[in-house]
Amino acid sequence: MQSANQPRKASAGSVQIKVSNQRLQLVFSYLGRRYYLSLGLPDSKANRKAAEMRAAQIERDIAYGEVDPTLAKYKPQSATTGKLSQSKDPLKDSSTPSQSLIGDLWDRYTVYRLPNVTPGTVRTVHNHVRRHIAKFPTQKLEDAELIHLYLTGHLTAYGAKRIMVQLSACCKWAVKARLIESNPFQGMASEIKIKTKKRTEDDEMDIRPFTPQEQSKIIRAFSKSTYYKVYTPLVQLLFATGCRPGEAIALEWRHWLGNEILFEQAVVMDGSYRPVMKDGLKTQEKRRFPCNLNLQALLKSIKPENASPTDLIFPAPRGGQYINWYHFCFGAWKKILSQCGIEYRKPYQTRHTFITQCIEAGIPTKHVAKWVGNSEWIISQHYLGIINQVEVPVMVPTASH
Repeated sequence: MQSANQPRKASAGSVQIKVSNQRLQLVFSYLGRRYYLSLGLPDSKANRKAAEMRAAQIERDIAYGEVDPTLAKYKPQSATTGKLSQSKDPLKDSSTPSQSLIGDLWDRYTVYRLPNVTPGTVRTVHNHVRRHIAKFPTQKLEDAELIHLYLTGHLTAYGAKRIMVQLSACCKWAVKARLIESNPFQGMASEIKIKTKKRTEDDEMDIRPFTPQEQSKIIRAFSKSTYYKVYTPLVQLLFATGCRPGEAIALEWRHWLGNEILFEQAVVMDGSYRPVMKDGLKTQEKRRFPCNLNLQALLKSIKPENASPTDLIFPAPRGGQYINWYHFCFGAWKKILSQCGIEYRKPYQTRHTFITQCIEAGIPTKHVAKWVGNSEWIISQHYLGIINQVEVPVMVPTASH
């Protein structure tokens, strides 16, 4: 994505942000055709953020071949409904509260939140809710009950509740921002009851660790594969550390400290489903993992002689900055497990496998929790229950006198 300050020709699949007639405009090419989309917004810092979100959405659609050639999908909600706002700032509206539309409010709310959320939140929350809002039978706030009925009739209870929670949070912010007078969605999410599935020992967090024999078969199959051999060290490290996949992909050579590995960043998917680097980890800023001799030997064997400290330990094998985790899961990983005759389980099970084996080996939960970035409560609550190595001791009653 390029800004208006970078007028050079955009690369394939990218969207340029320009200024035309003192209004922000998006320019991109798709299937040999040039498209121009005016957002109707003046050039300001807040409006730039709104334009960047829209550009990211278009870039995602270009990558997946899902571009709407009419551009209606990408126009501001007010433009597609025939009620064009005259606001000069997407966070301020000169219209009366009763004229506010749900789509408009959501766009302004997400622009407000953008500096304080992760790329994953944009993808899994902001864009997800936006797609559902576009399908609503009405955009009027006074029709909140109708929207509630629509969501519960078209989505699962869980899905409908998630959307209602977000709509309520949006309108709560809008009330504080004096964009609307009251929150019509307040309390509606609590009316949606979710039937909780009774958890069983086999259903705890879907923990299905691999056996030591299965681990050996998987690693051996990767090492002998013509196409997927390059992933062997990555798979070995996942089994050996129990780290999250995004943490492993983000490792640079500066993070290997000899007898320790420093985890302090992760690769996540952004709003347009592209891998990006994120500082910090899921539950903490950073953590250190002790390297045993086997792990040190593995890293030493794959480190290039001219490796730079900022080079990735596990770079993308076929171009691109980072390993495409989606392609790995449903390509290399799935095929290798099939070749081994092993039931398909997500690569995340390597993490569950490491934690489970540590517990079975008698390592205290506080150490395991520190190594993998979980709390002791999580380890005790979700992993101790699946360990079947502990037998109830046989108590021999003594003879009474």
